[in-house]
Amino acid sequence: MLPGRLMAILFSLTGLLLAQPSVTTIQDTIYKADGSRFDGTAVINWITFDASDASNIGQQSLSVPIVNGTFYVQLVPNNNAHPTNVYTVHYNSAGLEQFTETWSVPASTVTLRVRDVRVDPNAPGGPGGTTGPASIAETQVTGLSADLILRPIKGSGFSPGRTAVVNDAGEIESVAGNPSDCVRVNGTAATCFDTASLASFVDAETPTGVIDSLNTSFTLVNAPLPSTSLQLYRNGVYQTAGIDFTVSGNNIQFLPGAIPQPGDLLLASYRVGGLRTTTTQQITTAFPLTGGGPLANNPALALADAAFLRRGHKAMVLGDSFAGVGASWAIPGNWFAQATVQFRSVIRYAGNAGVAADTVAGMLARVNADVISKTPDKVFIAAGSTDIAAGTAPTAVTATVSAIVALLKAANILPILCSIPPVQQFVSATTQYNLQLQHLADLQGIPFVDVSAQLVDSTTGRIKAAYGADISNLAGSANRFMATAVNSAVAALFDQTPPWIPTSDLDGVNLIVDGLFQASPSRWTASLVSGSVPLPASIGSDYTISGNTAALSKTDRASVNALRGVAITTGFQPGDRIAFTGRIKTSGVEFGGLAFDAGLQFSPGINMFYPMFHWSADIRDGQWYAETVVPAGVTSITPFFLLNQGIGTVVVGQVGLINLTVLGL
Repeated sequence: MLPGRLMAILFSLTGLLLAQPSVTTIQDTIYKADGSRFDGTAVINWITFDASDASNIGQQSLSVPIVNGTFYVQLVPNNNAHPTNVYTVHYNSAGLEQFTETWSVPASTVTLRVRDVRVDPNAPGGPGGTTGPASIAETQVTGLSADLILRPIKGSGFSPGRTAVVNDAGEIESVAGNPSDCVRVNGTAATCFDTASLASFVDAETPTGVIDSLNTSFTLVNAPLPSTSLQLYRNGVYQTAGIDFTVSGNNIQFLPGAIPQPGDLLLASYRVGGLRTTTTQQITTAFPLTGGGPLANNPALALADAAFLRRGHKAMVLGDSFAGVGASWAIPGNWFAQATVQFRSVIRYAGNAGVAADTVAGMLARVNADVISKTPDKVFIAAGSTDIAAGTAPTAVTATVSAIVALLKAANILPILCSIPPVQQFVSATTQYNLQLQHLADLQGIPFVDVSAQLVDSTTGRIKAAYGADISNLAGSANRFMATAVNSAVAALFDQTPPWIPTSDLDGVNLIVDGLFQASPSRWTASLVSGSVPLPASIGSDYTISGNTAALSKTDRASVNALRGVAITTGFQPGDRIAFTGRIKTSGVEFGGLAFDAGLQFSPGINMFYPMFHWSADIRDGQWYAETVVPAGVTSITPFFLLNQGIGTVVVGQVGLINLTVLGL
């Protein structure tokens, strides 16, 4: 008879054997795609799960040798495991993992093949009798119910293929209405504006009538609607309704003192049709923009006025030292010029009418010759610094600016008023003046841009020391900050379309040879103008720029380096209007004090044209665009980039030159 202790051990072993989970045998022959047998190993991984017989299977892995294709393994069934579980099988051969499979093994008393347990990991269930993962209730997923409550749900009015709107209960419904309707912000739909309310325009019509110093009655082809839209000019001088003439229907009656004299030229522009009461919801104003005259309390803004605010890309700046000093042959890197380049020349540079130390009275006297005669679409007015510094009362300065605004609007040019930085010790007067400018912009329904707020030191009220001593000597970073402020404020006033720029060397209009830097060898030549350190041009690429780029990285402060293109000798003649453009990105320029140029050299002679002259600005992603006229006697034009004193990197690409005269533009 066995001792008691031995009997206990035997019973314990018997219990362990009885508790061992059942296994399923998988046996197969593994082949490669070429028909040869697979040699290697299969590493099987799994995470902890409870088998269907309540056996707890711990997380582990198993390495199974595969010799001459023969594969054999026994595994605990996991197709009904909890939590849902699969075996991941990694097939290794020649030291590399060749492929991976996912298995779901069912309970089976017969030997299975690999195809009987293989499943798609992305599709629950699969062949071999597997049932796939058990469904999981929403409440079993932590946070799911709360997240589902937060999402909008379909309302009773939801319908596919319609514009969606959120109703008062937070449900998504579809807007009811006709396909041609316009949808309002409150989700309702209604008929869009009647096209009959859109105005048409008549420009530069010559009124019919005898000009003999006696006749006062002249006739237009159409009756201006409204009558206040009529802009009448006599020898280029704007005539004021009620003072110089009256209008009734299509008849103009000149008043004494304004009767046309022999040799006079009369021109009239006006609007025909359209409803003056048709308003635009995007812009509000207290004064209709289509005419001059006294201020009126009329909040209605016609569709034509809204178009006026957005029309045209050509822009100028008028002002004193704060506007910078312009030149016909060079564009310095002040805030206005930087704004045009930063904005990819969506704001099209049309000139700088800044005059150092000029007063607003001086600007009023020259606005016709310096600005209106150049027919820009928009004019930034950066004026008043000289007057405030001289102690002129802010109200008097604002009154003169108002007169300038009236002249520009009468010429169909949109004025954009700009704040000015603090003027020396006149901090309070500057603040008052900027407030009055903003008020004037509100009354006139024109834009106001606070370009200088970032420059103010909150402790002193003056310009921060890091940005320069005064408005005549602003640092490069100050101009860059102001340019960014301008672009942010006026972006809505411009259609977001940059001017032409070459995208292929075979476009047939670009006069520059290898403008996209794709030729091998390059047609551009790097040279040392002065100093001792040459500057090779590094040809690279930028996914935002078509073709290749030329990167000019200057590390020697004293040297002056140049990159020149091939001289252009055909495709132009003196007197032709041309446009020079290109993409540019710079870095380390402001910190390194680098001054760089982009220009055209006209030969013979010493004439130059600089769309960017002595710029010291970090430009993240810009485009310059500037127009000029080919000087008399010129037979060749050479594009160039010049890196003067300082250090930094300038990257250029898509360099183009087109003949606007030849193209009829």
